This record gives sequence, C-alpha cells and structure tokens, in this order.
Amino acid sequence: MRIRRGLGGISLLTICFAISVSALPAQDEERAVGWIRSVEIRPADKRAKITQRGTRSALDAQPGEFLFSGDKLDSGEGVATFYYCPEQNSAENALYQLHGTIELGQSGALRSGISKLSSLHAAKPCLLPTLERQPDVITLSPRDLRVKQFSAQQLAASVANLSSDQRQPLEALIGRLDDPNIRLATAVLLEQRGLLDEAAWEYFQFAASWPQQSRLLKHIQRLLEAPTGTRALKPVPRDISQTSSTSETSSTPHVYALVVGISRYEQAPVVKNLSYASKDAELFAQYLRSDRGGKAQVILLRDAEATEGAIRINYLELKRKAGRNDTMWLFVAAHGAMLPLDDKLPLNQRMPSIITHRADHEDVGINSFPLKEAEEWMLGKKAPFGHVRVFLDICQAGYFATFGTGPGGPAAFGILATNADEKAVAYENKIFDEQVAPPKDPPGHGVFTYFLLRGLNTDEARAPGDTYIRASRLSRYVQNSVAQVTNDQQSPVPILSTSGNETIADSNKTGLQLVDSHGKEIKRIALKDLLIPNEDLQAGLRGKAKATKQGQSAPVKQPPQDGPADVQEMIDLEDRGEQVLLDYLKGDEIPQSREEFYKGEQIFNAALQLQPGSPYLSARASFCHGRFLVFEKNYPDAVEALERSIRLEPRAAYAYNALGIAYLERAEYPAAENAFLDAIDRAPLWVYPRHNLALTHWQQGRYDRAIADYRAAMTLAPRQYFYLPYNLGLLYASLNRKQLAEEMYRLAIDRAPARAEPLTGLAGLEAEHGNNRQAKRYLELALCLGRQTKTAVEAASHNYALVLAKRRETFDQALYYWKQNGDYLPSQFSTARALARNGDIDRAIDQYRHILTLVPKSVAARLELIELMESARSPAADRIMVLEDGLCENPRNAVLLERLGRQYIADGQTGKASTAFQAALDNTNDPAATSRLRKALAKLKTGNTR
Repeated sequence: MRIRRGLGGISLLTICFAISVSALPAQDEERAVGWIRSVEIRPADKRAKITQRGTRSALDAQPGEFLFSGDKLDSGEGVATFYYCPEQNSAENALYQLHGTIELGQSGALRSGISKLSSLHAAKPCLLPTLERQPDVITLSPRDLRVKQFSAQQLAASVANLSSDQRQPLEALIGRLDDPNIRLATAVLLEQRGLLDEAAWEYFQFAASWPQQSRLLKHIQRLLEAPTGTRALKPVPRDISQTSSTSETSSTPHVYALVVGISRYEQAPVVKNLSYASKDAELFAQYLRSDRGGKAQVILLRDAEATEGAIRINYLELKRKAGRNDTMWLFVAAHGAMLPLDDKLPLNQRMPSIITHRADHEDVGINSFPLKEAEEWMLGKKAPFGHVRVFLDICQAGYFATFGTGPGGPAAFGILATNADEKAVAYENKIFDEQVAPPKDPPGHGVFTYFLLRGLNTDEARAPGDTYIRASRLSRYVQNSVAQVTNDQQSPVPILSTSGNETIADSNKTGLQLVDSHGKEIKRIALKDLLIPNEDLQAGLRGKAKATKQGQSAPVKQPPQDGPADVQEMIDLEDRGEQVLLDYLKGDEIPQSREEFYKGEQIFNAALQLQPGSPYLSARASFCHGRFLVFEKNYPDAVEALERSIRLEPRAAYAYNALGIAYLERAEYPAAENAFLDAIDRAPLWVYPRHNLALTHWQQGRYDRAIADYRAAMTLAPRQYFYLPYNLGLLYASLNRKQLAEEMYRLAIDRAPARAEPLTGLAGLEAEHGNNRQAKRYLELALCLGRQTKTAVEAASHNYALVLAKRRETFDQALYYWKQNGDYLPSQFSTARALARNGDIDRAIDQYRHILTLVPKSVAARLELIELMESARSPAADRIMVLEDGLCENPRNAVLLERLGRQYIADGQTGKASTAFQAALDNTNDPAATSRLRKALAKLKTGNTR
C-alpha cells in the first residue's frame, strides 16, 4: 500500500445508505395464545379465515397455525376448532369449536362477533411457545437445522436427570405424545427446563405434522443456534467443548473468512455508490491470506458478486467446514441501514441490515441481508468454531450491532466502525495511493479499514517487547487513530467478549507490505499529517454525499469464486430468480408476462433441489406460480399459492401485491385494497402497489382517492415510470377533464418517449372531442411504436377503433379492430357500448353476457346489461336472474341488492324486495343510498310499490 502525504484533492464520502428504505419492523418472539386444530374444507370464498393483528388481509386458516393476541378468526360457513390458552396454565384453557367470528384477546378475553362458540373440553396443560409473528426466513434451511432425534427411552432418560419438581410435570406428559397439544406442551416444558435439543426435536415433530410452519422452524433454529429473542449482536455463553461440527475432529486450527465489499450498486445513482469499499475488501482478503492473517480460506465477494444469495450460501459453506478449534472472520464494507429508517420506532422494532449489490430502493427487503442472521451464524449457541472476528465498516454499525459479553461466551473480538449514535457515519477518504490495489481502483480508503489494516500490518498496535498484536491494543489504536484524524466525528467501538490479551496477529509473520510512494514504511507517517479539515468532514455528512462519476459506471461482474460447483450453481439460480422479482418491482414499466413468472417458478424450484425445504426459496417459487395462475385466470389456485408464499415469507411485500391483483381482477375490492395496503406497509417506497390501489379505488368510483393514490406514487417516483402519469391521464379522461388528462399524457411521453400507450391516450382525447384527423395521426404513430409489446398494440388498436366508431361508414372497421383484441376488456366494453349507441340492442346484450363470462364479478357490466334488458323489455324474471347471479359473485354489493329489490317490485315480489332493500341498507355507508333505501322500505310497509 502506498500512501500520499498531505490532503490535496480530498474527497470524502460517508459509508451510509441515504435513501429512506423500509421493511416491517423486526419483532421479538411473542407467546402464542392458541393454535388451530382443524377447519372444515369449503369453497374458497367460504373457508375459515385468519387476520393477524397489524395485517389487513384475511388468509385461509390452516391446521397447525398459531394464534396470537389481537388475531381474528372467522370460520366462514364451516366450523373451526382451536386450542385457546391466554395464559400459561390458565383455567380458561380449552379446545373450542367456532361457527362465526372471534377476536383473540389478552388475559382470557374472547371478543366475539356474530358467532357460536362451544367449549369441547379443557386442554391441560396449557403451554404454548413464544414465536415471531412474522419471522425473517432468509437463512432458515431445514437441512442445516441438524435437529437431534430422541427415542422415547432417550427422552425419558433426559427427563430423569432433572430435579424432582422439574421432572414430575414432564413425566406425566411424555407417555401421551400422540396428542399434538400434549407434544407442544412437552416441548415448551423441555425448553423451560433447558433441555433444548429435546425441545427442538418435539417442536420439529409438531412442525412436520402441519404445513408451512416457518414460525416454528425459525424458533427451532433459535434454540439450536442463537440466543432467543435477540435484536442486537450478542455472544451467547456456551461451552466450546460441547459444539458439534462436521470437522470438529480436526486438531489443526484453520482460519475461515467471509469478506464483503460493495462499492458499486446495481441501482446507482439512486442507491449511491461508494468509492473504496470493494477495494478495502480485497486488501483485507489479501491480509487474511498472508502468513500473519493465518493463511485463511477466504470467500471474497465484491460488487456484483455480493448478492444476498451469495453472502448466505458462501457463509453456510464455510460454516459447514469449520471445527471447534477454528477461527471465523467476517468483514463487511458496504451500505448499512436500520430498516425502516423511522426514528419514531424503538430500536427493537428496526432491522439492522447490510444493503447488497442488487438493492432496489423501492423494496430493499428483497436483497438486503439482516445482521441478526450474521449474529446467529457467528455467535450462536452451536456455532461450530471457537474464535470469532467481526469488523463492520458501515454507517451506524455501533448503533445496531452492539455485542454483549458473558461468562463462557465464544472468544469473540472485533471492531465496529462507528459508535452507538443512530446518526453515526463512517467516512471514506481520498488520501491513499496503494500499489497493492488493482491499478483501475482510485486512490483512497475507508478511514476505519485503513487504520485497521495499518494496525494489523505494522507494530503501531503492538506493545513494546510483545511479539503479538493483541485485541485490546488493536482496539485502542484503531479507536484513537480514527477519532483523531476525523476530529472525533467517527468513533469506532470494540467487540470484546474475550480476554484483552487475545492474540490477533503474530508480528513475526509476514503480512501486507505497507509503504508510501517513496518506499518508506507507512508507520512513519504521523497522524497529524492525516488530519482531515472539519469543512471536508461536514461535506461528507450523511445525505449530502453525491455519487462520484467513477461510481456511476456499470458494475463489473467478478470472476466466479473457487468452490464446489453446486455452490456457484445455487448462487446463479438465486440471482436469476431474483431478477424476476426485481423486474416485478417496476410494475407496468416492464410488461409482465405469464412466461416470465413460469420461468421464475422453474428457477426457484431448481434452486430448491439444491437447498431442499428452504422457506425462503419456496415462498418465491409459490409467488411465481401464483402470479402465473393469475394470468391463467385460475384465481382460486392463484390465491392459494400466493397465500402460501405469504405464510412462508410473511415480511415480504411482493406476494401481497400479487394477491391484491388476483382479487382486483375478480372485482373483490375490499380484499384487493387490504392486500395492496399490506404490500405498502412492507415496502413504503414501492410505487406499483400504490398504482394498483389507485385502480381499486377507480373501479369502485372513488375517483378522488384514486387521484390521490396516483399523486402519492408520483411523489415517490418524480422522474420514473411513465405508467403512473399515463394511468392518471386515463382517469382524468374518464372524468372528462381533458386539460389535466393531456398534461399527464405528455408527462408520460417525456418519461418514456418510445412507449405507445401515452400516444393512444392523446388519440383517445382527440377522438372524444371530434378531432379525428389529429387522433388518427397520434394513433398511426402509436401503432408504429406499439409493435414492441402485445399490450401496447392492444391499446393502440383499441383507441384507433374509438376514432373509427365515431363515423357510421367506418363503424364495422372499429368492430373488427376490437374483435382482433380478443379478451382485452376495454375493447370488449367498447364493443358493447358502441352496439348499444347504434341501437343494436340484441347484439349489445349478447356482448355484455360474453363479458360476464370473462369477469363474472364485474358490477359495471351487469348493471349496464340490466339497463339494456329494461330498454328491450326483457321479462322481469330474466333480469332478476342476472342480478341474482351477480350476488352469487358479490353477495354484499349494495348497488346490486338495491337494483334487485326494484326488479322484485316490478315482478310483484314485494316480500323479496323488502329483504333485498334491507340487505342493501345493511351493506352501504353511502348517505344518498341510505336515504333512498329507507324511503323504499317505508313505502313497502304502506303497500306503496310505485
């Protein structure tokens, strides 16, 4: 490493993630208050549903699913049987049957709606585990759980070693483990008694009996590998001699390391690039491979290599190699963030994460890496290695990665680049000129990493007369040096759960040769010559740094790492599958296709062949399958697949958005709105669910809310995504607000001049206002551009037909273009309406009947059909049948109920009319409709049917 004296040309950059990203808060484990024993299988729209507290969407209730306080259970039209245990050993603990709805309260409170609740019998004992409501399953892999099996005799032997008062309750249970509630209670008692392996085995058997148990599997992982309920990086007291590993029989110590450095981000400059993080990682890897670094087996992930899948898979491979005499290093130089970046949330509800190379600011959760997982790997109860070294050169490192200490804990040592202040920043500095770095890299370094390497490779951090560089001396050296050159603006903090005398490096061994540009040893450059002026520090504060010109260059894919072929195959498969999700984030900006989601499902299923049972991969495969089924219009199976994805990865936003699309296409508006809002909760910066929410409000006639939704989305993406202003333009056009519609279409053209859709919108505007020549000009241009995609061609053809339909001599041509668009719904509706305007009522009625075969839940199509049937004097019985069919699809739709009541009156069925009006009144909040219905009911009571 060569270093240049002086500070000429300093360029500072904070190693921070300055974009407001978000995810659901991290959650501590919470005691369940019940679990579902069975539910009656019913048609999809009549099944039992569960709505978790804090989540809007009601999902199908599943046997084996845990219930928490505040959850709502609705048995649908069947019966749900569930255990309820509000407090440990509560007297109210029982097995219940429910027909109706109920809210599970705390302290024994059961708040029920219209329901029938029957207590079948007391369920003793009443013991339930503490679980995460919405676990992060990124590293959850059943094949890595290594749950130890216990026979009945072995379990009895373990229990026999307990004291009498601890043993007796268990002895009363272990002979009745065929009852799943007894097995669950046994597992809880075993956990409370400290028999964690035995508890894990009983939990595992319970989980094997019921599907989609990511909560319980995550709890088992915590029992086996990590401190329960932790939200900070804390070593757990353990006896190293008790650890197990595939390589623990090896007596020769080895050093393993995962080194991550990310300077270039795929979404730059939206996600700001760093200048030197990637190079820092390479230099650190060179040190670890040296004699002084222990000749470590290093996995180095730089830039495009550093995806979430690569970090996780490579670390797990290293962990499988490690033994109890070995040392594991983790070094990270990258963006870090507390997700969400909401200062109002307490620390224990925010997830510390590494922002990986592929991070998309709209939903960082797709490819961030929770540091909680690093804790479980490095410092868990059954971590296979005896020594741990952790160095994090990221902003806020000390704020969200505070290590505790404890007697008997692992020999953990490390240094975090910043102190515990929530706004603490880590700086980069252009004052270096390293020969050991690749020539293409610019001179510079992270300040923290520079002094860490300098301390490890010189004698500056070594006590006089000592042969070794030791933990406490290295910590003080790095802390003091970084604080001094940054004028106390950056203050590293140590991780020390071992003796300060712990040997970190042997100074007799060769490390990196650090010299300046004249060949002089770096240690002779005094700290006073490296002091950074305060004004330069201020320029580098978080949120003010700008992406450098160098940083905006395209990311460079690094050569594949050496390692087992299946490891690289796993990474490649995950990266390919993740691309499907990243494209999906862009919404209608990138035309989605059934083929793309089919391909995604195949990719994730192939990844599951190499990582069987992974909830993380299974969730993504199920999402792709469900989204494919939406294209197939197989909505019941699509909803089932998407709900499975949500259960497996409940913190993710993508499946909720797809679930909303499935409901929206079925015109199930309340369910669609709930799903889109749940997606927004999980990814507040993602504009696509906001667009879908706007469509939901638009289709219900809530135009002001739809406009507000679009405006909110456009605020989040002020220069991106043509489809936002384009769709808002369509909405304004439908409201006959021509000027605003034209403004939005032209804004859409500015954002995407090569897209045809905004031109078709302008053409439609001109056609509606009689400017056929101008409309035709726009449409011809749109048709030329629209050859890119099927959707664009359909939109262009549709709008061209709108122009042709204005003139009688070209009316048949318009019908031809609309027919060519197949099941494109705007064309289907336009055909029906054009036929009706031309007086061809019989053909228009047939067209509306065809539309209802495509979208049976379309209230608009059904009401327009009724209007035509009335004008054609169709029999009242036929009109009643159309409306009754509509209520089978939308049983609580107040508009259909009111219209049905009036048809009953026309048919002389006043009793049924009164029932329909009352049902409509019960299901509406519209003041005008309420007044109208009350008057209609009052007239019926007096016998007035006029």
